Amino acid sequence: MVDTNFSLWYNAKRFIFPNLTKDKYSKHKIRIIIQRKMRPYKILFYPIMMISFILSEGFIPSDNETLRSTHIRFKWPQVPDTYYYNLIATSGTTASGLNIIDSTTSYIDKSSFGWNEFIYWYVDTYDTLGEFNSRSDTLTFFTGDQKYPGSELISVDTTIAEGGITIFGTWWDYISGAVDENGVEIWNDGDLNVMLNFVDQYGQMFGSQVFPDDNVWMRGIQFDTHHNVVHSEPWNTGFDPHDLRRLPNGDLLGLKHTTQMGPIPPGPWTEHYQDLGYIVDGETEEILWGGQKIRVVDHLTDEILWDWNPFDHYSMDDVDLDQGTWWWAVWNNTYDWLHSNSIFFDELDSSFYYSNRHISRISKINYPSGEIQWMMGLPTPYMPSGDEHICSELLFSFQHEVDILPNGNILIYDNGVMSDQLMNLDERISRILEVAIHDDGSCELVWEYVFPDELFAIGMGSVELLDNGNLNVTSGNQCGTLFEITRQGNIVWQTSLGLENCDNALYRSYRVKTLYPRAVSVMLNNYTYLDLAQTIKGVNTDSEGVFSFSLHNDAGKDLNFIYQIHKIFNNGQEEMIYNNQDIFVVSSDSKETVDVNLGQLSNGLHKLKLSVGVEPFYREKEVIIFDVINNSQLNVDNEKIMPKIMSSNYPNPFNPVTTIEFYLPLNGFVNVTIYDIYGNKIDQLVNGYNDSGYRSVQWDATNSQGKLVSAGVYLYSITGDGFKQTKKMLLVK
Repeated sequence: MVDTNFSLWYNAKRFIFPNLTKDKYSKHKIRIIIQRKMRPYKILFYPIMMISFILSEGFIPSDNETLRSTHIRFKWPQVPDTYYYNLIATSGTTASGLNIIDSTTSYIDKSSFGWNEFIYWYVDTYDTLGEFNSRSDTLTFFTGDQKYPGSELISVDTTIAEGGITIFGTWWDYISGAVDENGVEIWNDGDLNVMLNFVDQYGQMFGSQVFPDDNVWMRGIQFDTHHNVVHSEPWNTGFDPHDLRRLPNGDLLGLKHTTQMGPIPPGPWTEHYQDLGYIVDGETEEILWGGQKIRVVDHLTDEILWDWNPFDHYSMDDVDLDQGTWWWAVWNNTYDWLHSNSIFFDELDSSFYYSNRHISRISKINYPSGEIQWMMGLPTPYMPSGDEHICSELLFSFQHEVDILPNGNILIYDNGVMSDQLMNLDERISRILEVAIHDDGSCELVWEYVFPDELFAIGMGSVELLDNGNLNVTSGNQCGTLFEITRQGNIVWQTSLGLENCDNALYRSYRVKTLYPRAVSVMLNNYTYLDLAQTIKGVNTDSEGVFSFSLHNDAGKDLNFIYQIHKIFNNGQEEMIYNNQDIFVVSSDSKETVDVNLGQLSNGLHKLKLSVGVEPFYREKEVIIFDVINNSQLNVDNEKIMPKIMSSNYPNPFNPVTTIEFYLPLNGFVNVTIYDIYGNKIDQLVNGYNDSGYRSVQWDATNSQGKLVSAGVYLYSITGDGFKQTKKMLLVK
């Protein structure tokens, strides 16, 4: 039988490849024997048309796409019976090209192509013996035009500088871009017209987009380097452009403009306002004052979950009378009272750090109570509420950024607009401040950096702690300057963007390792055709009902993963059969293989959906739909069926609600109870008969009397017929 199949296969191969000789018989024969052993349900006859072309669906870059980047991520679908892939890309504009052998389905190229190049590319596949199997369609893309051709590296110390990619947003023209460690532009936002205002620890980018296609003049969005709008604010919400980000659970956090009538205080502007008919007595409420609410929006329903209005908490006696902000309201008919520009959420103590530029104040606000825990800012007489401020000796003014460092200290970007007045200086200075706040409310200036005179930033700017301990700093002036400093104050990397508008234009910048922070290849191991006609693609389990898949991390940093598996029925309905919420880590530029036991499925053919989530887990998942033949020899019918915890509670840590999920193969009795760390019973969530399948129950951090419990470690215990398992969870406040 082996010889017969081999003869048919060999004759087909000779028809296609006439140079196949008899000395190659042995290795082909070995391959057939191995394949029969590994794939018991596959009929081992290869028809003449075994070279099947891969269609262009699922390819990145897509056909005729314009990238606006010279760092190019190539991605293609997995092909059955493929051992490795040969990626070939050629420029139609220059002589540059790319020829890469890769066992995964993704490759990031950083050096082969430049701007304004048309690229042609395709992928060849080869089997375990190095035999050619198939070729994809040929696709084309265009790298696009530069937006920052004047970008130039000024200086660098490669032994100390961190390197990587610096991504930034500019204010007046509302665009964004990225430069590499050589100061060379490698990406821009193309037609998105978005000013980047934040990049989080996962590499997610946020910004303010002007003139989008939904009949509003501006909106807050989350976007990626493929120019996809990942998420946008609810229609016509009108988030302020200064800051937008997500809370740990995925909800949107932003600033929302709000107004209230107020007086006009007397000053050099008095006559101008009176000429317009205003009284200007400091008491009569006669002009709109503008501020920024802190707003939290549900990322799934677009519901407004929480607002914090500064007019309800701040005194309107605290107002700038020194820096001319009242002149602007003559033309705008609204006084820009706060000009809030930064909002940081500290998950550990559930607080917002809220920066108000025009009154030189940073406030710590508890979430969700809204209580002001402290206000940091200028002393009296510069602010009437100065006696209520902590850290007034710091004398920062018109700051643009506040962050919390891993050590708990506060990092402040002080533009220093009033520094000459406050510190009795001849010239104004900009500074970076690291401040420790002690339990008694006293402040300690841990570290200070004073900008060189030529880098003084009257507005905008940002600072970011890097992995190597240096700091990435942005100066909004001097035509856009990006620089990296050591703790000793030495500039070890500096790039000038050469912006057309050299005054107050560069908004913020962030250092990232890659343009593709979610670059992952999910591959089914032993992926093959399961039928003679080669129409069913999938895998065979082993005799214990186990199949495996591999995760290849190309993101340039360690990534956390979870996964789920659903069974898809003939009517299209789905049932979750595996829900792994225990986070596992795949190191940068490495592979992790995951074994999955499908013993709960009957033997035979099933259609499954594998969903792999990359942290943050509220994002979309990588999905693969495939067929599997379960070859399990285990007789599960006679086994004792017991409840099985499919995951730890999630989220964990949590505040205030967490979900516990478990799987019941058969109907049965289940008890779910919460205990404190000392073993005292807190609440009983489930106690009774439950139908088979996946079950979940939520705990809202209350005891059996409905009262909230304190933060700390708690235990949940799930028991069934002869089964008990207990796990820990952490409630944070």
